[in-house]
Amino acid sequence: MDNSIQRAAESFIVNLTGASVEKIQEYIAEIRLNREFHNCVEENRSAHGGRRYSSWDFGIGTTLGVILYTVCRRKKPNIVVETGVASGVSSSHILCALVFLPRGQVDRVKLAMFILLQSAEDM
Repeated sequence: MDNSIQRAAESFIVNLTGASVEKIQEYIAEIRLNREFHNCVEENRSAHGGRRYSSWDFGIGTTLGVILYTVCRRKKPNIVVETGVASGVSSSHILCALVFLPRGQVDRVKLAMFILLQSAEDM
């Protein structure tokens, strides 16, 4: 993440969570230095043809993944509901943050499938 993007991300997270810049930087360093996590994400991408995005070309990059991780580390949610699942990278970042909590779960909803099921019921 280049410096201007990192500063913008830090500012966004500080405004969103009320955390200090130092605390945000600690969380960012945590996820950036977690080689096991990054190796696992890359391994899963390779196992699925190296694709980084879903068939609709949606997905997240490193910057958004770091933001999701940092917000979850700071806010310590009991439940996270993620709608629209692409390659699972955002879920991976969220789950990596929840590992530090004594509780917490992620519920993933594949929105397109839900819409299709709703449409079928209306017929």
